[in-house]
Amino acid sequence: SLARVAYRVWRAQRARQEEIRRWRLRTEDDMVQACILSTEHLQELGRIEKRTLYVKPLTEVFLNQTLRERVLWATTRCTPKSPSIFAHLTACERKFVLKAVTNDVSQHFAPQHIFFNQAHWDHTKYRSAWYAATLTFSQSVGKGRFFCVSHKPVGYDDDIGAHRIRIEMVALAELKAVADGSLKPDRQFFSFRHQNR
Repeated sequence: SLARVAYRVWRAQRARQEEIRRWRLRTEDDMVQACILSTEHLQELGRIEKRTLYVKPLTEVFLNQTLRERVLWATTRCTPKSPSIFAHLTACERKFVLKAVTNDVSQHFAPQHIFFNQAHWDHTKYRSAWYAATLTFSQSVGKGRFFCVSHKPVGYDDDIGAHRIRIEMVALAELKAVADGSLKPDRQFFSFRHQNR
């Protein structure tokens, strides 16, 4: 009927307005970005590199609606100085969120687990590495981002990244080196972006 058509048009317009609002705010709280933070160039360049592994809808990482709602609630409590989502969850919630994060990241590397297991019998050179993971809600601001290659900086002084949920992973060996002081920049951080990482 005409009322149903009008309602569908109204809903479509509301959805479009919400998309425009979110784009202007650069907010993507319905997406999750998994990335590795690397200290590969920390000493010589003062850079903490961020390598994106994947970006996917929040619903694909947190299949349980209640868990998704708790994660989204925690994002509203995050600040630029305290972007940790875990800081705003109960111990029980943290356990289930971390399990969902671990399962999601692990599925992307499952074939390598098979190769590693076989390497034990074939005596090949596969090695395992341990990573720490956390969940944050943050937004990168300022210079320091490059387009595809390290000699093509993004030219905006007010460069603002997307405000999104991130699974941030760091190799345990790198964390240990930073913690014990054996790995630190020989000079200042490359930019505010890298310092925040």
